Amino acid sequence: MNIKEEQKKTQEEQDRNRESLVLYEVKEKQIIMKHTSREKTLEMENAKSKNLIHKLKSACIAADHVSSADKTHKKDTKVNTQTVEWEGFCSRHERTECWQQSSQNNWVLEECV
Repeated sequence: MNIKEEQKKTQEEQDRNRESLVLYEVKEKQIIMKHTSREKTLEMENAKSKNLIHKLKSACIAADHVSSADKTHKKDTKVNTQTVEWEGFCSRHERTECWQQSSQNNWVLEECV
């Protein structure tokens, strides 16, 4: 294995192992976003201590692709709300992107081009 292949393998392993934690407060809810380069998990705690866990998935972005500090809440999140959207700044493509909740409670990133 040459040096470039080894560096690429090391970088890929670091990307897989990278995690970031960002704490958000949205009104009475506390939202903790923990993301890795392949999957994002969103845990919401509302005033009644009910927890919802949503997986944020995207083929487009990696953990370092979107600055989680730039994530802002677009709509009020409620436990019984069918659709909740998140929007964040996509640093690679220099545009705003939207996350939408599907009927299976998975969060999907709208196509980022």
